[in-house]
Amino acid sequence: MRSSVHRRVHMDYLGVKTYGPTGEVVGERRFVGLFTSAAYNRTPRDIPYLRRKVARTLERAGFEPASHDGKELINVLESLFFAMNCSGSASKVRRWQRPAS
Repeated sequence: MRSSVHRRVHMDYLGVKTYGPTGEVVGERRFVGLFTSAAYNRTPRDIPYLRRKVARTLERAGFEPASHDGKELINVLESLFFAMNCSGSASKVRRWQRPAS
């Protein structure tokens, strides 16, 4: 869907799944609109939902945030902010990480 105001581009879409008591997806909350340039330039650690996703991803990867690997992973997550953080789950991100040496 394209925006009809401000700038003629595809609108941003953020879907947050909701789960039932047994873990099945029962719905989705959808946020559709245009993010401001300030939103695109913020670090995920400034946004509570994404801050928790970054923390879970680091935890699942087994990296301390202050370690070299932790800082490298944070850099990747921040570099791919909307492309990956908003659409990928922590488990999907984990599949992308390089194997430990």
